[in-house]
Amino acid sequence: MRSVRSNALALVAIALLAAIPQMAAGVATISIEPPSTEVLKLENFWVEVVISEDVSGVTGYDLLIDFDESLLEVLQVVEGELPESYPGETFFTYIDEGQPSEALLINGAVLGGSVDGPGSLVRIEFVALVPGVSPVSFMSVELRDLENAEIPVTAVDGEVEILSVGTIYIDPALSEVLEFQIFWVDVSIDDEMLGVTGYDLVIDFDESLLEVLQVEEGDLPEGYPGETFLYWTVDSSPPHEVIIHGAVLGGSVDGPGSLVRIEFRALAPGMTPLTFTDIQLRDLENAPIPWIDQNGVVIIGPVGRIYFDPAFQEVLEDSTVCVDVAVDELVLGITGYHLEIDFDQTLLDVISVEETGLTSGYPGETFLFWSMVGEPPDTLLIDGGLLGGSVDGPGSLVTICFHAVAPGITPLEFFNVEIRDIDNVEIPVGDVPGEIEIVAEPTAVNRASWGVIKARFR
Repeated sequence: MRSVRSNALALVAIALLAAIPQMAAGVATISIEPPSTEVLKLENFWVEVVISEDVSGVTGYDLLIDFDESLLEVLQVVEGELPESYPGETFFTYIDEGQPSEALLINGAVLGGSVDGPGSLVRIEFVALVPGVSPVSFMSVELRDLENAEIPVTAVDGEVEILSVGTIYIDPALSEVLEFQIFWVDVSIDDEMLGVTGYDLVIDFDESLLEVLQVEEGDLPEGYPGETFLYWTVDSSPPHEVIIHGAVLGGSVDGPGSLVRIEFRALAPGMTPLTFTDIQLRDLENAPIPWIDQNGVVIIGPVGRIYFDPAFQEVLEDSTVCVDVAVDELVLGITGYHLEIDFDQTLLDVISVEETGLTSGYPGETFLFWSMVGEPPDTLLIDGGLLGGSVDGPGSLVTICFHAVAPGITPLEFFNVEIRDIDNVEIPVGDVPGEIEIVAEPTAVNRASWGVIKARFR
């Protein structure tokens, strides 16, 4: 997760410092720095525990620091610059569980020596959870010198204000689809995102797994009563990100809702994130709008294949060649199939289509119809069914026999494939084309050897 803050939401430490009573010169203090911090919801930030220049000879420190755990979460605690720069060995540990109010207990020491202020003893990284104001206050402080005597100090607490900020996110966050499936995701904003008039988005994905088909306006700009603008492209060089520019002209839109919709095709099994690599949101004054982004993930499951078997054949002109239409072991529960197959009719002519393999071995009643269709007829249509039951791959559905009309090479391509289960639900499959090469009968050979050659193909 990533957050960007606008200039308008920068730290206001200088102004806030002016409002805090200053310690008199010569008073030894331990304080939270900065004393007042302004952050955005879900933003990560650091505060430091600092001793003043009047604190010297510190060899050990035990601190108990309280905060509102409903607003802040501790991510990590590390040594500050004073113990970190100590030339000898140091000791450091912390725990934020089991303490009163889940306060943060910190124990540290510089072994065999001491450090002097001013400087930082400890650095604490928080994440801001929700809007609100949390104190960061000392419940107890113990600083000790080399004689294990306590060093008196005055503790100065701090405060963190967490500001509301809108989220831009991929919806759904997780898309589980099948190979070859076409699906949509939305780029949406939540109800804390207000006054959006322009948006520039760059989204990265694995181009070996996904293909962008189109990008459309989401419900927010689509429902805007005025004029809108949308332009998108896919970067042709790696990392093949989709780049989107959009605006509502003369006005703005508020969340919640969708800014854009992206249509993808799943190309292969695997998992790919949908990652925002750049986001720019602007208001009517062309000022940047702060945001939090939430990326998405697409998981693509494998599907079965329908294919020609054999995938390639070389045959002689004026001969008969047969090819099976088969499915693999991932295609299960077949009860009906509708196939449209293209090929070069100047090279091949269909002689017959017959049930075979899976369908011919089905114990119940079956149905098969085939015809050349189109204007002019240029596609082989095959409709088949298993009445009252189903079969599972792998195996062949039908065998197609052709007459090789003339020399040349023709692909066998699935123009349309629909395979259905017993509930009439379509079974997704990927199709694999085939190819037939027709060669002319050789001339100027003796009849005996030519007969042997022809026998290999017929």
